[in-house]
Amino acid sequence: MLRPRVPPMPAPNPPLTLKHRVKSALAFVLGHAAAALLAAAGRLWRLRVWHLRDDRIGHLVGDTDLFLRRRELGEIEPGIRILGFSGKPCNAAIVNVFARQFRILRGPVVSWLYRLVEPYLERTGFVIASTTRTTEYREFAATLPLLRLTPEEEARGRAELAKMGIGENDWWVCFHARDAEYLGEQRGARFAYHSFRNHDIANMVPAMEFIAANGGFAIRLGSAVERHLAVADNPRIIDYAAGLRSDFMDLYLPARCRFFVGSTSGLFHIAKAFGVPYLMTNLIGYTHMSPQPNSLFVPKRVFGRNGAALDFDECAARGMFDPTASLSYFQGSRFADAGIEVVENSAEEILDAIEDMMDLVAGRPVDPDVAAKQRLFKERYYAQSADRHDAGSLAPSFIRRHWADLGPATIPTHRTAAPTAGGRT
Repeated sequence: MLRPRVPPMPAPNPPLTLKHRVKSALAFVLGHAAAALLAAAGRLWRLRVWHLRDDRIGHLVGDTDLFLRRRELGEIEPGIRILGFSGKPCNAAIVNVFARQFRILRGPVVSWLYRLVEPYLERTGFVIASTTRTTEYREFAATLPLLRLTPEEEARGRAELAKMGIGENDWWVCFHARDAEYLGEQRGARFAYHSFRNHDIANMVPAMEFIAANGGFAIRLGSAVERHLAVADNPRIIDYAAGLRSDFMDLYLPARCRFFVGSTSGLFHIAKAFGVPYLMTNLIGYTHMSPQPNSLFVPKRVFGRNGAALDFDECAARGMFDPTASLSYFQGSRFADAGIEVVENSAEEILDAIEDMMDLVAGRPVDPDVAAKQRLFKERYYAQSADRHDAGSLAPSFIRRHWADLGPATIPTHRTAAPTAGGRT
């Protein structure tokens, strides 16, 4: 006779160490006391507390700037007092700028204490939560930049530029390529699943040379990078990431550049916070466009098992544009399991998009046919976003080169011919 299978007993939890017992007891005592104080201060003085997401530059700037924009729009309860906390931020200079907007207590001890009692504080309802999904288009279209640099910071920035050979009347463009080095150094191999967002800085070099040839400076940013720039000796191309960087100049350079060139990586949020035009290359996943009207984006293309490019209708059918279904595509293994190859932008695509940005910052009008296709792209693939037309736009050069990558139903009977590789003005 077959006996029913008895599931194995779950393994018992390991006994708590003395250290954990002491920490739990301390959290219990301090947590209840802190929650009682916050509840009283929240009602009497309208105090709200918030620990900044200060370990990653994208969340530090993006989350905080989004909160300030919403407060400017009146979407945050008026008259509240904000007390922020920060431990060991990834960039202290940016925290200094935010500290002009609300008070921030800083230091590893106060941060540790806050994190210890945070679960108890959250029960009061007086803890601020602000997390950007990079789909907040209206907030950045309806508000002006709120961050400012002081005259002292401006002077300091100019002095540092002079050390790089950049004069008072010179202009520059910032370049940043996401690679595995920073998160690998900070967090270890557990962030390797984000590798599909990385791209090779070498594909930005022709664009840098174009900027240099047109009288500007091209400055490569990055905190920890896999490789240095492989360029000829050109004083107008500066590998700032190779030993020149500082927290302050990580802030100043994108805040004051003519435009910023990045990818789906956090540094572009600095340019956005200061209202600087920017180009988001290698955009992946597809659930968001570039927030801020004066911005452009160029998607990575994806290819199926047969080696053919998937058009955006096929991508949409696979859930890549859906806010919920696309979450599974935020891991590189998901693409591999689906037999999809993610291909980064070529040097030619990035160079073409740089020319688009030169047109944008010069205020040159977009060709009406291209503008109609930019709008059509948003209508078809971002219909779930009510404020989709407040976002940045698909780069004109990508439309001219890859319009057939939109689904067949979106393509008009007359197709725009792709430019030749050497067709540069």
